Amino acid sequence: MKSDQMDGGRSAIESSSRRAHENTNNEASRSQVSDGEGASEPFAIEMNGLGFTYSSGESEGSTRAGQPAFSLRGVNLAIPKGTVSVVIGPSGCGKTTLLRCMTGIIPSIIKGSLFGSVKLNGREIAGRGNGESGSSAIAGPNEISLTAGLVMQEPDHQIFMTTVEDDIAFGPENRMAAPGEIRAEVNACSRFVGLPSRLTDDPSTLSGGGKQRLAIAGILASAPDILLFDEPVGGLDDSGRAMFATLICELKEIGKTIVIVEHDYEEFSYADVWILMKHGEIISAAPPNETDRGLLEGELWR
Repeated sequence: MKSDQMDGGRSAIESSSRRAHENTNNEASRSQVSDGEGASEPFAIEMNGLGFTYSSGESEGSTRAGQPAFSLRGVNLAIPKGTVSVVIGPSGCGKTTLLRCMTGIIPSIIKGSLFGSVKLNGREIAGRGNGESGSSAIAGPNEISLTAGLVMQEPDHQIFMTTVEDDIAFGPENRMAAPGEIRAEVNACSRFVGLPSRLTDDPSTLSGGGKQRLAIAGILASAPDILLFDEPVGGLDDSGRAMFATLICELKEIGKTIVIVEHDYEEFSYADVWILMKHGEIISAAPPNETDRGLLEGELWR
C-alpha cells in the first residue's frame, strides 16, 4: 500500500466524515462526558457497571450443562477519543462480547440479561432506558453504525457485493447520500486503503489482506468515529500485518478511535492502552510499557 495513496484519501475521508455527521444530525453523539473529577473529557466509549449473561444456548465461549453463560462482570471502561486500545485475553474471556456491546448487537440482536450502561461519544446506547429491571437497547445497530463500525474477524462475512466499488458504496448509499458524495467517498476510501486500481474487480479475487482492507474501506465509507476490530491479524502474513499496523496508525492520525481484540499482543506495542480481560472482567488497563508482564505472560492465560 503506497503512502501517497493513503495521503490522497486522508483529507477526503476527514471531509466526508464531517459531511456524514452533519447530514445525519448526529451532534447529540458528540457531547462531552465528565470524567468524574470536575474536568470535561471527550470519551469515545464508556461502560459503567456493565454485565451480560447470554441466554441459554448462546455464548461467546462454552456453556456448562446448558446453563446461561455469564460473559461480562461489572465492566467499567472509559476510552478517550482518538486513541488505540487493544483488548487482550484468552478465548471465552468476554472480548468479543465487549465488542458486541459497543456495536449494539448486544442487546438488540443477541439477547440476554444486560446490566449497567454503554455510551458512545457521550450518548447512551444501552442502559436502563425503559424502566425495566436490567438494561435495554436505546439505539439499534443501524443507528449505532454511524458512530461505531465493526470489522469482523473474517472479512468474507461482511463483503457481499460483486465489485469492490459497490461494496464500498453500500454504506453511503444506505444513508441516502447524494450520488456525487458517494463517488467521492468511494474514491477517498479506496485510496486510503490502497485499492484504487481494484474498484471494478470482484472482491473474491483479492488476497486475505486485500479483503480486510476492503472491509475497512466499507466501514470508513459510513464515516464512523470509532472502528472496532475482532482479531484482525490472525490470517495475515508478515507483510499484511505490517500493512495493517500502518493503516491503524493512519486512522489514528485522522482522529479515529480504534479498539482491537487480539491474542497476539506484542505487535501492538504502538497502542495507547492494553486492556487485559479474564473471566469477563477487566483486570488491567495501562500503556504497554506499564502493563505487568508477569500478569500478561502468566496469570492472564491460566
